[in-house]
Amino acid sequence: MCNLTLTEDGVFEGDIQKLYKEQAAFDQRRVIDNQEEQYKTNLMKDVTIGQFSNIEIKDLKEIELPLTIKYHLKTNKQADQASNLLYFSPMLSFAITENVFKSPERESPVDFPYQIEDSYVLNLTIPANYVVEELPKSLNYYLPNKDAGFRFGIVQNEPGKLQITSKITIRKTLFTPEEYPELKKLYDQIVNKH
Repeated sequence: MCNLTLTEDGVFEGDIQKLYKEQAAFDQRRVIDNQEEQYKTNLMKDVTIGQFSNIEIKDLKEIELPLTIKYHLKTNKQADQASNLLYFSPMLSFAITENVFKSPERESPVDFPYQIEDSYVLNLTIPANYVVEELPKSLNYYLPNKDAGFRFGIVQNEPGKLQITSKITIRKTLFTPEEYPELKKLYDQIVNKH
């Protein structure tokens, strides 16, 4: 979850919290692997859109609990200004920008290591003297039997406040070559919205 404010200069600033559960928590704990300070240093070095600070890792050793990573973010300029309009990508650096499924067809199954539920929520405050002129269209896209899906939406609950949500769900781990075209199309939809 991200709680950010957008300035007139196109800079986003605020707090981010990442919550990892089950297998994703296990994988992230392996990445950190008893080197919490080194992980924090690497995280600050790897960011390309601005600066992270106040990095906090919670429940690293409590393997039955979700792993939480919190930090403060101040981006470089991420919004383009044209006359009195601001244009920006609401996914920031969390966007999936490339479809991993490139081939038009596949002869072997697609095997995910585990089920996936990847949610992104951005609560965004826009500058006081700006109004929202246009929002991207929402999208709900699911494979047959809801084996996988994608939801994307942006709502304005009150003036100056937007909520952007993106949720990718993979409910089964093995997709046959016959199911591959639909899986590829799902990821095309994700890339188009992100």
